[in-house]
Amino acid sequence: MANSSISCLDGFKLAKKLNVNPMEIADICKKENIKIDNCELGVFGTHKFSEKNEEIYNQLLNIADDKNRVPCLDAWKLAQNYSLNKVGSTTKKVI
Repeated sequence: MANSSISCLDGFKLAKKLNVNPMEIADICKKENIKIDNCELGVFGTHKFSEKNEEIYNQLLNIADDKNRVPCLDAWKLAQNYSLNKVGSTTKKVI
């Protein structure tokens, strides 16, 4: 089987269309060896971002685990208060 992939945004759209939790889509992708690419929040992929935002950075630090990882769903929730680009820019500059 050739390497298959789905964009992060398309994964979220699919979850919404199927009325399932996005983590279910992630689990299926992992099980079926489908790569999730072009993270809308800057964790991986090729999106270009601007400068980090200190206020967002501090909020990300507050929700990060002991290895400075922020759960995707928490970052998406934070983006609802700002924007995907601002949260993604900050995530990209921190990682």
